Amino acid sequence: MNLKIKDRLALNYLVATSILMAAVFSSIYFVVEEVVMFNIDRDLRYELNKHTKEVEVVDNKLSFVNMEEWEEREHREVQVNPVFIQIVNVKGEIMGRSPNLKNDSLRFSDAHTSEFYNQLIGNQRVRTARIALKNRGTISGYILAAMSLESSISVLQKLQNILVVSFIVVLIVLFFFSRILAGRLIRPIKNLSESMDHINRNNLDERVELPSKKDEIYSLSFNFNRLLDRIEKALIRERQFTADASHQL
Repeated sequence: MNLKIKDRLALNYLVATSILMAAVFSSIYFVVEEVVMFNIDRDLRYELNKHTKEVEVVDNKLSFVNMEEWEEREHREVQVNPVFIQIVNVKGEIMGRSPNLKNDSLRFSDAHTSEFYNQLIGNQRVRTARIALKNRGTISGYILAAMSLESSISVLQKLQNILVVSFIVVLIVLFFFSRILAGRLIRPIKNLSESMDHINRNNLDERVELPSKKDEIYSLSFNFNRLLDRIEKALIRERQFTADASHQL
């Protein structure tokens, strides 16, 4: 693929910029994701600490205190982002759960080494946290709290779409802008090429106009003019030698 210099410059600039933009946009997404998950984990930790006080241990059995009041509150309040609560014994058997879980349950497994993990309740993705319930220093069971991730995932998905579309639009704009910029950068080279093409044997006294800025183009133009000086002097000597030889003959 034969590309013009300005297209190659624009393409190289675009590749470098796209890598930088991808790194920045990815960082933005992951930072927002971390902040969202941090806030959810903070809320879950608060709910666990609050509901731990509503659990009692009787004969090594776990149960909720004032379950009737909890069910009444469940019917009375409209929860925008409900919190699901469940208690299990050390074997993972369900000992109680909040009314909003209905026939569903939170998955508990000792394989989860982290305090927080994700799972599904039906078709709903939730963030789950757990802490151990201790009675006289011995673990009697665990309390689990979960909150829906659907709204957070929706926000993150919208952010991802915005970043992807912005990335593509910015790259397109940058490509055309970089082509214009590259065209301006190589304009002195183009002018120099046209001047070189114009000079021939019959007008060796002409010179390339030197750019105002003393950069690489200036150096190239200056050296080309010096080359023309040497060629012109050589031709003058050749003509003089030919004239002298003709006169002697």
